[in-house]
Amino acid sequence: MESADLLELACALATVLDHRTARPLGRQTATQGELAKLIVAALAQTWPLLCGWPNAFEALLAGRINAHAKQRGDGNGGASHRLLSRARVSSLAPAPQALLCDFIEECRAARDRGLTAHQASQVSGAHLRTLVKMRRAGELPSVLALDGQRLHVLFEREAIERLAGQHTASKRLVRASANLGIPGYALRELMWLGLINEAPLPPGRKGKHTVDEASLAQFTRRLCGNLEVADRRFPVRLWDLMLQLGGRPKPWAAVLAAIANGGLAAALASGQGPIAERIRLSDDVDLKAPAFALNSEMDWADVAVSKRECADILGLSPTNFSRYSDFLLGPGKPFRDIRMVDAVILAKRYIGTTEIAKRLKLHHVAALNLAMQRGVKFADKGLFDRESAQTRIPEMGRTEESLIRGMKQASSPKRNRGREMDMRAKVAADGRIRIPALVYQQLGLKAGDTVYFELTKHGAVLRTAAQTVAQAQALASMAFSRCGEKAAANSRRATGQKMRGACGRLACAHCGNFCAYQGRPKADRLRA
Repeated sequence: MESADLLELACALATVLDHRTARPLGRQTATQGELAKLIVAALAQTWPLLCGWPNAFEALLAGRINAHAKQRGDGNGGASHRLLSRARVSSLAPAPQALLCDFIEECRAARDRGLTAHQASQVSGAHLRTLVKMRRAGELPSVLALDGQRLHVLFEREAIERLAGQHTASKRLVRASANLGIPGYALRELMWLGLINEAPLPPGRKGKHTVDEASLAQFTRRLCGNLEVADRRFPVRLWDLMLQLGGRPKPWAAVLAAIANGGLAAALASGQGPIAERIRLSDDVDLKAPAFALNSEMDWADVAVSKRECADILGLSPTNFSRYSDFLLGPGKPFRDIRMVDAVILAKRYIGTTEIAKRLKLHHVAALNLAMQRGVKFADKGLFDRESAQTRIPEMGRTEESLIRGMKQASSPKRNRGREMDMRAKVAADGRIRIPALVYQQLGLKAGDTVYFELTKHGAVLRTAAQTVAQAQALASMAFSRCGEKAAANSRRATGQKMRGACGRLACAHCGNFCAYQGRPKADRLRA
């Protein structure tokens, strides 16, 4: 390129470096002061751009856009956009005009070597805002793109692919634990034991644990390889055994590790459910074995558990735990994390009918009736005090016995006989009363049903809608029958017709008295 062409290209680029040089350079004459202040300084700064053309010029424009992203511009009054949009119709020489046109074509084809923020986040797994911050800070290279009249920057495809290659395929802790059928804290214990590796987090993904998919698949194959086919030798479900270990976190990790290492014989039932839910054990398994012991070396202080995991620690189903959530945790957000320490305290304080039923090999309704018969301290809707249950139901320590024989159906007390009522209902701040579960189950109530209260001198009487209608019908029928009998008696008295009593004897039509003397009225007997 000739020197005149270089000077003309430098003058065009000087307007991008300092938009104030556009008007002095466009004049035919310029004063010496303007040349010294603006033009000479801008021309001096164009030399690195000419030496590194076109990458240096692209880096300059991309850096300006990243630095002035909040102003939605390039920080020079739109001079760069004017230069690129008017390059084809400008009065430049053919050589510098061709260079600018080639640069514009590369910017229009930037989609082939660049990615948008959403595409970069999907490829790398990093947080979108974190990637944008890294690009603006210069940690990730940018690609200048010209889409129509819009001049913006993209992420370099190769840099995003290298960033994605640094992180192995991972799976979130919640999904990995759901696939195995164990709670999240058990999966963390498996990672602490070294059986499963934790995947590094992508940029911006803080506070979320991920599991390496390769190590998870390897542990799953190793676990399934040591599981036999379920038959009569393995009648006990592992899930039922875990429910009997109340008052502490369940040793899911220790049991699965023992099975994977060959230290515990187990079988796998057929089906499509999670692995842990299909594991079967022999009936002579000892719950005091090391495989069922609590891991005392792992620090659970900073471990947070979800509501589902807290329900597993308490031996409750997630559906039942949602009913006790306000009672156990207090009012709050539906999705929240609970400290492991608090979950263990709740498990040591309360026991559910599910755990009682599994320990005694009873139906959960029978376990509820037994707890009420024995006078176990009632907490809330199927929750009892654990210490009271262990004291009043000593058979819970002997799981081989069954109490289903000789049990009678428990009934709620009808009156207070000088002792505390077995069931109570608390009045909320807004005046609402929550009926105990056993009461509305026996009454056949469902969600949305209506109950009626009747105030008497002895207290308040609660009736369902069906009971209220039946009582009204009974009262109406009784009143109608009394009115009919009275009207019939008056009719017989008026006509003098003899009436016959329930014993078959005749009665006087006037006074209604029965006579034992030959079936005649008493007045006739006196005359005789």
